Amino acid sequence: MYAPSLEIELDPVGPLYRIHQEDRMPQITARAKILNPPDELAGWDKRPYPPGLTYEWDISLVMHPAKIPHAHGRTTTHPQIRARTFGPEFAIPFTKIRGGDLGISLTVAGTGLKVPLRSKTRGLKVLGNTAAFTEQTLYAAGASELMVKIIRHESTMRQFRDSGPWAGYPLFSQDNLGGVGLTQLTNPHPNDDEVWSWRANLAKGMRVLREKRDLAKAYLTSYQSSAQFQSYVGKYNETRIRNALKEGIPIPASLKIGLPQPTEEQLERETVRGYNGWAGGIHEYTAKVSGSDSVLVVRESPGSNIAIASWHEITGEEREQLWIARKQLDQNGHQHTSSSPWCK
Repeated sequence: MYAPSLEIELDPVGPLYRIHQEDRMPQITARAKILNPPDELAGWDKRPYPPGLTYEWDISLVMHPAKIPHAHGRTTTHPQIRARTFGPEFAIPFTKIRGGDLGISLTVAGTGLKVPLRSKTRGLKVLGNTAAFTEQTLYAAGASELMVKIIRHESTMRQFRDSGPWAGYPLFSQDNLGGVGLTQLTNPHPNDDEVWSWRANLAKGMRVLREKRDLAKAYLTSYQSSAQFQSYVGKYNETRIRNALKEGIPIPASLKIGLPQPTEEQLERETVRGYNGWAGGIHEYTAKVSGSDSVLVVRESPGSNIAIASWHEITGEEREQLWIARKQLDQNGHQHTSSSPWCK
């Protein structure tokens, strides 16, 4: 006669389970199956269950980073689930949105068994849904129009990889800085919820975007009071005085020079630049200057001491040159500091 042994049956059978697109964990019920039960356990699997048996369940769910593209050593875990039941069925009570390798261990002991029976599963996985989100879904979840634009660019509307052997794993950013998911959050460093839950990821992205909009607005509205702009104004007025002396005409009064109110489009573009971190402390806009001496471009009004300068959107080529200049400064031992944190 064969000795009793234990198996774990699952409903659904697996081995792959998907996180629902609605941001819900899969419903999985595990069931103990005793093979070759002793006579004392006749009817062990019929309700009401015979007294004296206990079922000790131990559930783990861990994402191991090995070979996951751009995960850069990231590990995530679901809180350990341990439970004792007095019947053979156990609906796994997930409390967090998580994925990775699912492990189920079971020990059955008690009346009729000379030694406890043990079993554990192998090869089970919980992964994300690979489908792209619709704009309507994101709007319904609280995303702004600008956030949706950013998501479309950053992740093509996905929380998880959609193809290849790692389909269903979190979509990590290709720069290996740990950005992940719909909004490609990098800093603040995304927590485990934001790695696996698209709703948590979106909520953090929206919070960061609001913060960056506030900073962008503060920058644009206060720029004309900045040391840089006031330096431009001083240089412009000094140039007017030098020109008057050369021409032998009365020295003009200094101009009060301001900037137009930033438009909503400018605010949006500066916000997006901020969402991406104002890399190197370089903003989207500055004052427009001309010539090798960087003379402020100003529109004067005859008979008035008030004049208007212009905004200038920094080009890709200019940004590259600023990066080179910044790198040279850093290499020469000058520490770079910026009031705009790396914040994406």
